[in-house]
Amino acid sequence: MSRYATLRTSDKEEALRRAKLLQQQLLEEFYGRGGQAAPPPPPTVADVLQTYRRRLVEPRVSAHHASVQGKRLDYWSRILGPDTPAGEVTTPVLDTWLTESLKALSKTTVRNYLIALRAAYKQAVEDGLLPNIPWKVKAPRARQKTEVVDLAKIRDALGKADLATPEGRALWLAAYTGLRRGDIAALTWEAITQDGVVEWLTSKRERPVGIPMPKRAWEALRGHRGKGRVVPLHVDAITRAMPYGTHAMRHAYATYLAKEGVDRLLVSRLLGHAQDQDVTGGYIHLSTEDLRKTVEKLPY
Repeated sequence: MSRYATLRTSDKEEALRRAKLLQQQLLEEFYGRGGQAAPPPPPTVADVLQTYRRRLVEPRVSAHHASVQGKRLDYWSRILGPDTPAGEVTTPVLDTWLTESLKALSKTTVRNYLIALRAAYKQAVEDGLLPNIPWKVKAPRARQKTEVVDLAKIRDALGKADLATPEGRALWLAAYTGLRRGDIAALTWEAITQDGVVEWLTSKRERPVGIPMPKRAWEALRGHRGKGRVVPLHVDAITRAMPYGTHAMRHAYATYLAKEGVDRLLVSRLLGHAQDQDVTGGYIHLSTEDLRKTVEKLPY
């Protein structure tokens, strides 16, 4: 007969006494003498960031978004320290960071970092890890992506640009290729062919795309051809070097081509958008010369 059967048939008070004794022994084993649960340690910055990392998986988010957000969380882990108690990240702490960061980073980058940190803290609150977000810092306002630079301003800026400087080359690349600022920062001279075609694996495509420059632009740039990166600047330095912002130039590139009557599919191809965003794209094959005739229509 099992001991459980023996307990069921024995005196009830003795069974309760044994149960309480066993309970006390378990409490002492896990929490120490006294049987009281020790208070859990305060959550750290690493704990807060991890609550958000667990949500950065497909199909909830794309692989690209997960990678970008993951890098931003890694940044905060380095800046704040992974073992720092999450409650010690207060408004004065982030205000100091914001003041210093805006001296070296663009408003868009700073804004994106703050948005990622807020998302992590918000998730920690939803998961019950924190009672509330212990800081209130307003993210700086970024440039409107719909902003389009006036044609006269583009012509004036291009005319004043010194192609011997990285800043001048960055402006010309943004104006004549429509590349994103990260792609401009990473572009090498070796990725540009002798006839001015940028054969580049952009940050949002899995296969290289050939983006030809207008002949007038390439004839001016090729005289400064060297080795390594075309624009040896950090992405934020590229943004600050442009009077209107890299993305504004990208929008202008697309807008003025469209105004010249260029088909939307051609513009999409030149911008490096994935062709599977347009069903027709899989059935139309465009040569580099087709694209070159298109970019020659740029009005600047």
